[in-house]
Amino acid sequence: MDQHAYKNSDDAMNLATLKFEALIEEYYSKVLYHSISKVRDLHTAEEITQETFLKAFVNMKKLNNENAFGPWIFKICNNEIFQNARNSKKNIMIKGVLNEIDSCKKYGTQISPRIEKLYSALSALNEKHQEIISLKYFCEFSITQIKALSGISENIIKSRLYEARKKLSELIDLKSENSGLHDIFTIRRKLIMDRVKLTQTGAYVFPRLSLKTQFELIKLSRTNGKFSEQALSEIGSIDKGGEFVKLCRGKLTFNEMVLIISYCDEETIKRIKWDESEDNQKLIGELTDALKKCSIDGYIVNRVDVMLKTSDVDKTLEWYEKTLGWKGHRGTIMEDGVCCYGCVTLDEKGPIVSGTREFNGFHISLGGQRGHECGILPMVTVEGLEKLLSRIKKSGWKNVSEIKNEEWGSKTITVKDFNGYEITFMEWPAQIKNPYKDEQ
Repeated sequence: MDQHAYKNSDDAMNLATLKFEALIEEYYSKVLYHSISKVRDLHTAEEITQETFLKAFVNMKKLNNENAFGPWIFKICNNEIFQNARNSKKNIMIKGVLNEIDSCKKYGTQISPRIEKLYSALSALNEKHQEIISLKYFCEFSITQIKALSGISENIIKSRLYEARKKLSELIDLKSENSGLHDIFTIRRKLIMDRVKLTQTGAYVFPRLSLKTQFELIKLSRTNGKFSEQALSEIGSIDKGGEFVKLCRGKLTFNEMVLIISYCDEETIKRIKWDESEDNQKLIGELTDALKKCSIDGYIVNRVDVMLKTSDVDKTLEWYEKTLGWKGHRGTIMEDGVCCYGCVTLDEKGPIVSGTREFNGFHISLGGQRGHECGILPMVTVEGLEKLLSRIKKSGWKNVSEIKNEEWGSKTITVKDFNGYEITFMEWPAQIKNPYKDEQ
């Protein structure tokens, strides 16, 4: 089942959650072990592991084969390691582990008294003993794995484990099944699932809010500010709104907001990005950059359109209007008065340029301007054209152009696929992202 096609359904949402929870169960230890082996810092590795799974969740629609999840999750993890591991010479540290209670409380995870008592006992251990307990019980690594990570002999590892357990046994009953020592690993996985639930529920509620309230929540997330009474009233009137407020405690971090928007449908994202309010432009820029980072590919595909190359844009527009009854719109006019870019659509341009629905028609540009014969070419509108060009070059594919500044103001690259067909990728600069802005 395509989780995004039916994500407004409770059954589909629950199924997506259960599937992803099973994937966390299977891969959490493997991803955490891989992260620690690379960054040599437990706290950093924990953060990388959590971000890896959250990024995987919001990008699941890009995974065509669920059986390929293993290699795919490690690809995401390696990207996160590249972004976060700045000092590979750090020793494995326990720092941050003892702050998990605060994280649990934030996302509503229930913490039993025995777990709080366990954390209190762990804080009394020295750094070496905290480290060995964490690797053995929190990460569920074997003695052999700990040896590979730390470079310490098995005898020393066993000795430290004995000493650490002895010290803990003086503070809590380790023999009891209720000691909580084996529950920490479960809590960590639940923390990820709590954030997944917040992202999923938020992505259900957010598109149903007014544009004004959407921007209010985005702005408040910059400072982790509480939702206003007006926003709470609107959220509360929406299905699952009350559940969303309970999950986020009435406020969001910017990272949580980005994850929610990333999981929304493309129309919601486009609606925000095409807002023309001057006060929101800086915020939209920051959000767009964050969304690109949240994408596993480093760039965002807004939509796939068609570019009609022609020797005369105006005559083409006239033909479509007269012959088919479509609406022709002149876009960019050159200094000599010739129209070099426009579009034909099935109805009035208003709903299109406002970003409230998909573009439905053709883009039209002068074919002779780039040496093409007349004809129809596929055109993909993206955010992050430089990242896309870099990715293509790294793949070893040679049939790709450099970035070109077009007459109508956009930037493009052209790629020939293995059949010899050309695909144009286009990115609108922020200041002219809407070529018909002046006509509105």
